Amino acid sequence: MAASLLSPVSSELDVPAIRHGVEACLNDFLDRQRLAAAQQGMPAEVVEVLKDFIGAGGKRLRPVLCVSGWYASGGQGETAPVLQVAASLEMFHAFCLVHDDVMDGSLTRRGRPTVHRTLAHRRTETLGAPAADR
Repeated sequence: MAASLLSPVSSELDVPAIRHGVEACLNDFLDRQRLAAAQQGMPAEVVEVLKDFIGAGGKRLRPVLCVSGWYASGGQGETAPVLQVAASLEMFHAFCLVHDDVMDGSLTRRGRPTVHRTLAHRRTETLGAPAADR
């Protein structure tokens, strides 16, 4: 196992290092998605809003448990793929929350406007109010 996920003092998992590695994977992926959207002439706004939502906090418990399971089962080899899986799990959970908010018609999540409300508000600012609201 690479030393980057182990505490420098012991052979225990370094939880802050796991969280940092997951954040780096998430940010790298979303930055690439934003660039790809811009290159294809698509609005990168959705990716920006998702990046803001995903980066808005949380303990990253699911990724830590994912890496802990890998470590508990022997944890040998490169850690980059494990961190990618852990980051994917976190992203999947974030998308489940977005879906839940849409289905429930929720206005807020974690004390902030939900992703779909944020995008609807930005669309209204860009395009003006929908015809029914004018």
